[in-house]
Amino acid sequence: MSYQTIQTGATERFFTVVARSSGDPITSGTVNYYLRAKSGDNAGKWWRDSDQSWQAGSIANPMAHNDDGHWEIDLTESPFSDGVRYLEYVKESGDLHVPDARHLIASADSVTTLKNQLAATKVAIVSPYDPDKRRLTLVQNMSYLQGTPVGPLLIDVSAYSGIVAGDAVHFGGRLNNGQTIDASGVVIDVGGINHARIELDDTDTALTLADTEMSDINGRWELKHETGGGVISPLYANKELHFLRNLV
Repeated sequence: MSYQTIQTGATERFFTVVARSSGDPITSGTVNYYLRAKSGDNAGKWWRDSDQSWQAGSIANPMAHNDDGHWEIDLTESPFSDGVRYLEYVKESGDLHVPDARHLIASADSVTTLKNQLAATKVAIVSPYDPDKRRLTLVQNMSYLQGTPVGPLLIDVSAYSGIVAGDAVHFGGRLNNGQTIDASGVVIDVGGINHARIELDDTDTALTLADTEMSDINGRWELKHETGGGVISPLYANKELHFLRNLV
């Protein structure tokens, strides 16, 4: 099993919650955040944010709806300890959601973070999108165009109903430092599976990173679908964006 790194001290957690029956965003009701330690002193226990303690039974921590099915919680204090593994997920109280979970390992080591970035760079050269983690890895000043070695971004959207080849999609990326990437694309059929194809050129990825910006996850990306009638609906949001410095 592969784990994604989370920085010790992190408190903000984000999930996009959609209905399993329709794929539509869940924008009301009750959505809760769950965090279980898988190793360390609190292995097998669950985080209760109301009093910042670890408990033997599963604990539902209420989240707040932001917009378009994007839910968030800012934990009172960080539960993440260096080297400890965690499982985090969210649940809609009526179990109407599509399950979405993350396996985390906390790190306070900037060297470890840098190694993870370098490892992610190797993946980026082959395929910038990791469908298992819904993680996107982009490299500064790199082009993702048809005919280039990397090619365009191809994001599987087959899980969503009502999407057909030729539909318009809109991609947005936002770094933690406020810089953004915005691009339009189209749905294409790849071997019988619908994918969103997004092309970015080197001007789209000409963003800057300060020397101190070494976080393993330094941004978020989203993808929206536009129907022929001009209705726009979210597909993915608040997903991990790794934006890496181009050292070449």
